[in-house]
Amino acid sequence: MLRRWLLIVTSLASLSGAAAPAQEPAAAPTPAAAGKLRDPVKDIYAGYTPDFIRHIERQSGWGRALRGWKRSEKEMKLSYEESFFTLSMLHTDQRTNALINAALKKEAAGQYREALKIYQLVIEKYPRVMYRVSPHGVFVEASQYCQRRILRFPPKDLAFYRTLYDARAKEAFESARRRYSLLGLSDVVDTMLATSFGGRAVSELGNAALDTGHYLAALEYFATVRDFFPDRNLHTPELALKIDYCRRMLGQKSAGGVTTVSERVQSGSLWSTVLVLTSQAVSLNVVPPRSKSEYWKK
Repeated sequence: MLRRWLLIVTSLASLSGAAAPAQEPAAAPTPAAAGKLRDPVKDIYAGYTPDFIRHIERQSGWGRALRGWKRSEKEMKLSYEESFFTLSMLHTDQRTNALINAALKKEAAGQYREALKIYQLVIEKYPRVMYRVSPHGVFVEASQYCQRRILRFPPKDLAFYRTLYDARAKEAFESARRRYSLLGLSDVVDTMLATSFGGRAVSELGNAALDTGHYLAALEYFATVRDFFPDRNLHTPELALKIDYCRRMLGQKSAGGVTTVSERVQSGSLWSTVLVLTSQAVSLNVVPPRSKSEYWKK
């Protein structure tokens, strides 16, 4: 913790006069600003088409590496995806899709308590089933999608949900912190994200990534807290400073430029978006090496 704060202080000391004060350009948005998207995931990919699809159609680009990938209409009938050819199949379930669609209708009708029951059923019964959020082969875990929907509930209904599930989440969160368990924190993120302790668990995972020098992972954790959680106590100047520091260490602009999840998708930063949309990488304990030399040593 001390080393992390020393790094942040060093970063602030190196900022030019044009970038000060840091709170102005890099301050975390208010919950109202963070909640502009009507859908927490699908709107991110609205209008997004992977560039490799265009290259396949043109049979050009990427050093003509995709030449010959275009398939006939007959072959495309065997494809799992309509926009490109693949025989890979993900774990999807029509029952899950039906439940989510029913919950969305309840939300549209203002019946948030009823929608909550359906979302919680998906979270508990189908935790690893994948849910499509784009026609171009983009999926997220259905449980993660449902929890992000709950985070966008009106304050009164979100408070009601947390009254029901905060006790279990608190026990799991505090146990993980006592044992310094990243897997325990990941479990809170996977199954109790919409509780009062979900955002704190994401922040702790970001702090752990920052302490070990994994700035990209840390940036995505902190950006997740900023973009998805309505809790005002999480949107602190400290969070903005950490995001700014991670950007500087990754060679990105410390202020301005690409700032939201949606903008990262449209700019082509797909890997960053995958880290935001799912905590699967954390659950598998996938941590990138600090440098190429360290990678080859392994």
